Amino acid sequence: MSGPEAPPELKPDDPAPSVSGVDLYSIADLHAYADFTQTVQPTLAFLQSRLGFDCWTVARKLDDEYVILAAHDRSYGLAGGEIFRWSDSLCARMALGLGPRVAPSLASVPAYARAPFVRDTPVGAYLGVPLHGPDGDLIGSLSAMHPTEMADWVRGEQTLVEQISRLVGANLAAHLAVTERSRLAERALLEASTDPLTGIGNRRAWEWVIEAEDERCARFGRPASVLSIDLDGLKSVNDRLGHSVGDDMIRRAATAISKAVRAHDVVARLGGDEFGVLAIECDASAARRLAKRIARSLKSDEIQASIGLATRTDEQTLSAAWVEADLAMYTAKRHLRTTSL
Repeated sequence: MSGPEAPPELKPDDPAPSVSGVDLYSIADLHAYADFTQTVQPTLAFLQSRLGFDCWTVARKLDDEYVILAAHDRSYGLAGGEIFRWSDSLCARMALGLGPRVAPSLASVPAYARAPFVRDTPVGAYLGVPLHGPDGDLIGSLSAMHPTEMADWVRGEQTLVEQISRLVGANLAAHLAVTERSRLAERALLEASTDPLTGIGNRRAWEWVIEAEDERCARFGRPASVLSIDLDGLKSVNDRLGHSVGDDMIRRAATAISKAVRAHDVVARLGGDEFGVLAIECDASAARRLAKRIARSLKSDEIQASIGLATRTDEQTLSAAWVEADLAMYTAKRHLRTTSL
């Protein structure tokens, strides 16, 4: 077992714990920092110094995705923006009540020991607390891992961690509410700038939303991907069967794509038979899964399409990623033509 000696007990009338002069009980003040990551980072540093777990993270649950928003990590190399499957995580089992919130010996908790996440990751000890929104819905988790088992005294720190998690959860919920209001405004613009044939956003709205989301990614350190989709064989359909049949194919494609994406993703028709998808909080592996879902949805409606994708990075904006995705789509289309000869 490793970790520091048990810290002194905090009493109700003790001053609030702080790191580098930051009052941890005031972290819900959104004006103290520019974004959520900056807000929560001193909190994770404090918890690491007090409890000794090597890795502390705050993650958001987004459907079945486990999106790391902030990390203070000395052992695993985890960082903000990484995405895992929520159902594979230790936090998913903790939130379901399948194991204790503090497990100094992970191996002694069967539900944790069997979690897919730990198959290739050495975790000797785990601590996790769910984060809830104002309506009580599960929005994420505050958690810690350590490569080896921890001393049993860490169980006594559960109350402190849960108190801090309430502040972190309130802060996260407030940031998510602000972000959602921004996205609703963007969608209102998207609806006002719709493609008349399909009813989804047009190129003008697409370019505006891409720019707004890129700024948000840079500010919060969150991932996003773009997919370029071009229907195969539309010209042949127009030539053989007429433009009305081709227009119906475009409408059906818009519906198939929209059904395959997640509720918070953006779909737009960019002209002719070309579509774009902005996959929000979506890294490269999640984007590949999304592309497969879109391809299956189109195929189920007997529509074939070439798809290219790219992911935003610190060195590549979403606009640059879109250019890369478009090139990948044309490469896929050329390959299809070559193989069909």
